[in-house]
Amino acid sequence: MHKQEILFRNRSLGLAQKGKFEKRFLPISGVFEAAIPMAWFNPGFIKADTEQS
Repeated sequence: MHKQEILFRNRSLGLAQKGKFEKRFLPISGVFEAAIPMAWFNPGFIKADTEQS
């Protein structure tokens, strides 16, 4: 699968691109590629109260 297709699919699933690290890895093709970290933010997330009384 082509990198652009993967990014499109990930975005359609609700993932957001959080950065881009140029020339991060070298695949068999011999051309350095960027690593693109993705994160998913749950809009329904409720932070638990961790303080104890």
